Amino acid sequence: MNNPKFIELIGDYCNDSLDPKDREIFARKLQSEPNLASFLRSYEMTTTLCSEILKRGIPDGAQDRLNTYLKSHIEKLKTKEL
Repeated sequence: MNNPKFIELIGDYCNDSLDPKDREIFARKLQSEPNLASFLRSYEMTTTLCSEILKRGIPDGAQDRLNTYLKSHIEKLKTKEL
């Protein structure tokens, strides 16, 4: 399994929808490549946090403050060299 295929299958792995053979191959890939295992952990944490935020909703006024901040700083961000 190459890394792009691994990335493609992450959702299925996390949802337990991979067939047993592919799940075993996926698990072996995780054991042999610590960076992919770290990526998977961060993916799982991100999806969990995003789900929790969506359940709670954005507090009143927070979306407007965020939009105002982003609009006022977007040009600065565009001109910064990365």
